[in-house]
Amino acid sequence: STRRLLRSDRVLLGVLLVNSLFWFIGGLVQPAINSFGKQQLGMDDGRTSTMAACMGVGIAIGCILAGRLSGHRVRFGLVRLGAWGLLGCLAAVAALGASDLSVIAVERSCWGVLTLLGLFGGLFVVPLNVMLQSRPPSDQKGRMIGAMNLFNWVGILCSAGFFLCAQKVLHSAGWKESWTFAGAAVILLPVALFYRPAEARLE
Repeated sequence: STRRLLRSDRVLLGVLLVNSLFWFIGGLVQPAINSFGKQQLGMDDGRTSTMAACMGVGIAIGCILAGRLSGHRVRFGLVRLGAWGLLGCLAAVAALGASDLSVIAVERSCWGVLTLLGLFGGLFVVPLNVMLQSRPPSDQKGRMIGAMNLFNWVGILCSAGFFLCAQKVLHSAGWKESWTFAGAAVILLPVALFYRPAEARLE
């Protein structure tokens, strides 16, 4: 019955797939930060973890902000804003890694960029989750949450495979670890350009 619902409701299916892509990006960025901090910048575990923590702080701020801005509507404009913000921040981290700045300068710049990355991630994902929980019929809401979790884990597992392949390509080509962020930005670009569902009012 859930498969039939998704086949008949393309908007809901699209939201489910884009939400899974968000978790793919998240599953890719987390190990990419570790690899970038420890292997490329030569930082210890504590300093690398601080960069990752900045992203977590940003996500919390972004989720609160998305809730305040949404009101009683599912505002997909926030998803588009979040997508462009994510794309820009991912590209910025890649550019910082390719720059000639000192390790300290790159690290401190990444604190701000990764906090913004998390903030835009919160703006991106909150409307998607609201739609997934509000749009299905009452007898399908629990199943839809289960389907969402399944798709999210598929995205995370795919990100692990992508990260391993990216590491092999980067190492064989002699490229820096930060180029993984550029790859994530390219994957997100079609969503930023073409994902345009109509806004919906919550009952």
